[in-house]
Amino acid sequence: MYNAKPYLDRCVQSIIHQTYENYDIILIDDGSNDGSEKLCDDYAAIHKNIKTFHIKNSGPSVARNYGVAAASGDLISFIDSDDLVTNDYLEHLFRLMDMTDADISCSDLSENETPPKDGSYKEEVLNAETAIIRSCYNEHVSISPCAKLYKKHILKKHPFPDGRIYEDLATIYKLFSECTRIAVSTKKTYIVIKRPGSIQRRAISEEQFDHLIASEDQIEYMRKNYPDAVNAAKYRCVSNALEMISRHNVLKCDNSKDNFSRIRTYIKKYAKDVLRNKHTSINTKISIMIIMLGYYPVKLLWPIREMIRAN
Repeated sequence: MYNAKPYLDRCVQSIIHQTYENYDIILIDDGSNDGSEKLCDDYAAIHKNIKTFHIKNSGPSVARNYGVAAASGDLISFIDSDDLVTNDYLEHLFRLMDMTDADISCSDLSENETPPKDGSYKEEVLNAETAIIRSCYNEHVSISPCAKLYKKHILKKHPFPDGRIYEDLATIYKLFSECTRIAVSTKKTYIVIKRPGSIQRRAISEEQFDHLIASEDQIEYMRKNYPDAVNAAKYRCVSNALEMISRHNVLKCDNSKDNFSRIRTYIKKYAKDVLRNKHTSINTKISIMIIMLGYYPVKLLWPIREMIRAN
């Protein structure tokens, strides 16, 4: 948690009011200076099952690893300080894990603060390779470290990488690879709150390219360990690159031509395989072909693409 004061109370309240009862809450203050740090201490003073730790600002990877080391239980779930969980979040994940003897259980994410309550959702058990492939295609298995319940010994095998801002993409597939069973539910129990200053919404910077470095690392890992998942990993890499152009306003920022050229290199490298991939949508194929035209045509055509997507 770093400087999340406007969001923190709602987040913590959603965790406190769980239907599952036997759990501790560990708050990791990653060097906040906006009053969040005091709120954490206040929660710990009031609630016996809340512990607060203050560390030097080091980023989400260090904070997550610190939390894993500080945890006394055998099961761990991560919740970002600006997000919310439903009141049955822990109960659902624990039941899913217990019922299937899974090493990791996963629920679905929602950007709607009032997810559907019709009770209709699916559950299934996947092996490691299938879970990795599904995560690459974002098919009810996300690469987020959140919305999951982990056996602690799995997390200890692959700590989140220090100094990398996209710690999820660099780690989740390795955690899945340690599992015999991954239980997956389409029930939306984790609510993602988008805030302007979050890492995913910052203007383009050198550290944002961690996303593409992690994507290439995943492709190489798949080549060595899961050859049938290589095309899915390539799809993920190209999808990440396309999303970077839109999310970080690459075409409008300083050094836009250089940044575009770097991102285009990743897309061009895997474009042929992704265009042939049956999972690739028509919109994504069109986006890839636009990128192949080069910087100036993209400057002209990309805003039109964005308007079509918005509608």
